[in-house]
Parts: sequence; C-alpha cells; structure tokens
Amino acid sequence: MSKLKNVAGLLLSGDMDIAASSFVDNAYSKISEDIKWPTPTTDIPDDDELQEMVSDGYCEATDGCEVESDGVCPHGHPSWILRMGLI
Repeated sequence: MSKLKNVAGLLLSGDMDIAASSFVDNAYSKISEDIKWPTPTTDIPDDDELQEMVSDGYCEATDGCEVESDGVCPHGHPSWILRMGLI
C-alpha cells in the first residue's frame, strides 16, 4: 500500500510520468485483491480524473455517487481513491 500512497504524492507534486507508471503497476492489483468493497459499477478513472479528484477533495464512488475522498456512499461503495488505497 505504501507504493500507492506515493502515487498520490506524485500526482500532487506534478510528477505525472512516474505517477502514471506507479499507478499502472499497482492500482489494478489493489482493486482485484480488495474484496471488502462491492464490485465497482463504473469504469476505473483515468489519470486526469484521479488528479482532479485528489485536488478537489471530493471523488466519485465506485458506483458513480459523489463522496468525500475518504468516503463511502450510502450504497457501500468507496471513493475510487479509497478503493485504490491512495489514502
């Protein structure tokens, strides 16, 4: 999980090449191994969408609801940032 936390720091620092590489290497495996959340019903956000979520402080949940970055919607779906282990 520490590698995924570094991705958020890289996104915020603007080091997009390394952040994108780290994201691709780690996020998909994190999503598939994390079974405590419901199965996502929306597509995984791209790099630009993730960066916007990190900077805005609110995110899309894995079912499309709008939640806080560390939030879970009423349907039990976490924010994408939480699901990916970035926070």
